[in-house]
Order: sequence, then C-alpha cells, then structure tokens
Amino acid sequence: MDIGFQKDVIRFPGRFDSAELERDYRASLDLLMVQRMFVLLVVVLAVNVVFMFNDFRMVTNASVLMTVLASRVLLVSVLFGALLALRRPAYAPQTHSIVFAALFMTAIMVAAVPFTRPPEYTGHVAFGAVAVYLFYVFFPVPLALQIIPGTVVTAASLFLIIAVPTNPNPSVATAATISYGLVHALGIFISVQGHYSRRREFSLATRQKTLIRELNEAMGQIRTLRGFVPICSHCKDIRDEQGNWSSLETYLTRHTHGQLSHGICPGCLKKHYPEYAEGV
Repeated sequence: MDIGFQKDVIRFPGRFDSAELERDYRASLDLLMVQRMFVLLVVVLAVNVVFMFNDFRMVTNASVLMTVLASRVLLVSVLFGALLALRRPAYAPQTHSIVFAALFMTAIMVAAVPFTRPPEYTGHVAFGAVAVYLFYVFFPVPLALQIIPGTVVTAASLFLIIAVPTNPNPSVATAATISYGLVHALGIFISVQGHYSRRREFSLATRQKTLIRELNEAMGQIRTLRGFVPICSHCKDIRDEQGNWSSLETYLTRHTHGQLSHGICPGCLKKHYPEYAEGV
C-alpha cells in the first residue's frame, strides 16, 4: 500500500483519511501516552502535596476540608490506575478514552477547588490557564478530547470571577476572560500543528520502513557468485559447496536467477557442422 505523504492525507483538525493508517498512528503513541501519564501523575501528586497546606490554611469548614482532601487522594488514585491500565496491552484500544478520563478528572479537580477558597481569592485564574494550556499541548489525544477538560476549567473559573463577583475591580473579570480566550486559541493552534506534524513524521517513517522492507526483499532475491569457483579444466563441470560436481548450466541455474538458452558459437559451428558453416 502506497502511503506516501500528500497534502490531502491529513484533514482538519489532524486526522488521516485512511482509517487503517490512523489506527496504526494511534497505536504508535501508546508508549508516549504512558510516559506523559506518568509525568502527569508525578506533577499532580506534587501539586496536591503543596496545595494541601493551602487547604488547611484557607478552608475553615471541616467537612469541606475533608472532602477536598479526599478528592485529592481520589484523583491521584485515578491517575495511578490510568497509568497501570495504559501499561497493559489489553487496554491498548482504549488508550485515548483512558487518557481523556484522566484529563477530565484532573479538570474537575482544578475547577472545583477554587469554590472552597475565600471569595477574594483569584489565584485560580492563573493556575487554571496553565492547566488548560497543558491539556492542549501535553497529551496528543484528539482535539475534541482536549477542548472538553479545558472548557470545564474555564467555565468554572469565569463563573467565580463574573457570576459571583467579589472583586470590586471589573478589570479582573475582563483580564480573566481575555486570558482564557488567548490560552484556548494558542492551545488549539499548537494542538492542531502538533497533530499535523506528528502524522507527517509518522507517514514518512512508515513509508521509509516500507521502502527498506521492499529493498531488503529485492536484495534477498539477488544471487551473486563470489570468490573462487572450482571448475574442471577438461569437462568444465563445477564443484559446489557440498563437493558435488555438476555441469556449468546446472550450477548457474542453481546459484543465479538467470535462465540459460542454448545456441552455438561460430567456432563450434565450423568444427561440428562445417556443412552449415559455409552458408553462415
């Protein structure tokens, strides 16, 4: 199958026209997904440890505090379970679904925690914007699966800033809206470019492997004679590697892909068929 890269092979927002090629491409990302999920697990674990101190400092309601802490533990458990699932070949066809579930759970946590903070707290805007950006650029899942968790974080953050205004300065809401808009636009642009570039590289690499395989198959069909070939000085029979003697025609047929056709040279024609040689 010729899968050389062409401009119309990949369609917006980054998907091969060929379902078979798209399936092979996604399968090639399994190791990358495991690596990224491991990094996400480590980052979330570290962030949770750091923000637990803020939980004790900012959350005054004991029941709310316990809920937040339990949610953090649950998120780490879910990410750890997703990492284990991605490492099992049986779950390979569900790689994108597992990653999306992990991202969505992370987005829910990022979106929910600010509701437990004091009304004047606005740090969630910057933290949410960073999370949205990472959703787009860190995991090479389909664009729609990147937009959903980013939208969850954005909606929750803007709701706290706009629908529940506690800051008398209206520029905070404006700045938050513009910031999230820019982050989404930049994230989508980088995501689409990433989908295109990774598929181009995969297409070219696949084509290269195909050409190398075809070349190796062609080389395997080429037989050449090298070194000394023992030949009888009288009858011209040739001795093969097993010590057996065979005629020149038989030896060449066995050791090359050439096909011999018999004729007669002018010298032999004069020697053996002189009556015919005079008319030639």
